[in-house]
Amino acid sequence: MKKKNATPLFWGTLIIILLWGTTVNAASLNLKELENLALKNSPELKKAQIELEEKEIDYTRAKHQASQIPKKTVQEKEQALEEAVNNLQLTKKQIIAKSYNQAISFLDAKATLLERELNLKKETQALTLSEFRFDKGLISQNELNSQKNKLKLATENKAQAKYNYQLEIMKLNHLVGVSLEEETDLDLPLFSIPVLPQKDDIYQCLIKKDTSLNLLQKQIAEHSLTLELAQMQNEAALVIKEKELALEKLKLDLSSRENELIFLAQTEYLSLWDQYRRTQNSQQEIYDAQERLNEALSQLSLGLISESEFKDVQTSLELCNLKHQKDVLSLSVTLMNLDLPVELVEVGVENNE
Repeated sequence: MKKKNATPLFWGTLIIILLWGTTVNAASLNLKELENLALKNSPELKKAQIELEEKEIDYTRAKHQASQIPKKTVQEKEQALEEAVNNLQLTKKQIIAKSYNQAISFLDAKATLLERELNLKKETQALTLSEFRFDKGLISQNELNSQKNKLKLATENKAQAKYNYQLEIMKLNHLVGVSLEEETDLDLPLFSIPVLPQKDDIYQCLIKKDTSLNLLQKQIAEHSLTLELAQMQNEAALVIKEKELALEKLKLDLSSRENELIFLAQTEYLSLWDQYRRTQNSQQEIYDAQERLNEALSQLSLGLISESEFKDVQTSLELCNLKHQKDVLSLSVTLMNLDLPVELVEVGVENNE
């Protein structure tokens, strides 16, 4: 991987956030800790590990009894062991994807709560101004009541967002196996956007995952052998024709399925690029928010804006960070679901592998 260099603007903004941020008394998890705790707490993974151990015992026993049991039995035990190994790896991938999805839901709820808090503050200030204008006879009672209703709605929206956020915290706690009352938080850095695969890579992954394609290929091989044997034995012409037609149908099914996979690979590729585009946009929003924050800091030092206004700009940057983290994780989950490799690299950290 190429070295990802953070701009001075990025690091300067981080320092500003640390200086102005408030301390939260909560257990913070980074992404690797989230993965490990989710794996450790998963009953599905424990079950898959037990099943693997059982298959290892069965296969070991069969090998020692190889001279006393059919060779096919040993092969079946070996195949069962391979399937158990694959199932364990698949279960791990599914749990990691599940932990990413929970992180996405958590970040989304946290961002929504921040948005609702900003909106509530805005509507509260607007009501104060409306009351002042009403007292001066500049607006009507209906206009004042309209602003009061906006504040009431903003208050309700914030309460709903807070409930959803607390619910996501509980889900996160349940996933990692801690008390549901814990105020767990995620401490995630900004990650570089994952590299997108080529269209052919997606196609090959789809082929590998598609059991129907493998089955059709086996059936074609078997029917080809049967047809060849019938021709060698000079069977009746109608029998041979029947076998030729059956083989032709299978080949058509195979061709149709391959075309379906090509189409699916194309749509997945386009979908990935659309996700990638949105992730790039959210990254650009961070850069724009950083510039606004630096400008706000300059204005604050000159006394042109209040500390409260500065913190609003800071919160806007935090919102952009949360949305971009969510976009990166969403793109990563899509790649995982396609069985494509995913490597998340923290911005500003060199990967020497």
